[in-house]
Amino acid sequence: MTDILVQNVRSDENAGRTLNEKLKEIRGKFLRAVPGRFDEALELLDQLDGREPEISAIQRVHRILHEVSGSAGTLGAPDLTRAVAPAFAIAESCAGAGRIPSRTETAQMRDHILRSREAVRARSYTQ
Repeated sequence: MTDILVQNVRSDENAGRTLNEKLKEIRGKFLRAVPGRFDEALELLDQLDGREPEISAIQRVHRILHEVSGSAGTLGAPDLTRAVAPAFAIAESCAGAGRIPSRTETAQMRDHILRSREAVRARSYTQ
């Protein structure tokens, strides 16, 4: 009986290591993709600064930031979730109200996204 328990514990330990390795791999893929997602959001913010901004642009920024923030939290990068939070809050407020952000709000979102993107590129969120 003891042998069976020892085998089960070893099996569980190996499964745990495999799961942790897989999670680390998924987190790495996610973090490598995040700068590109931030670039998409920045391009959309540029459209909002244009002559005829469309509400769909802020809705898409909101969706991108929501996906990044939620995935970061799920995959063990809560610092990234916190870093994106100010930009996400502005995007959520604007998208929820169906309004175009002011130039000040757009600049604030851009600043938070740029800083978050650079932090990810510097790999400070890979812990």
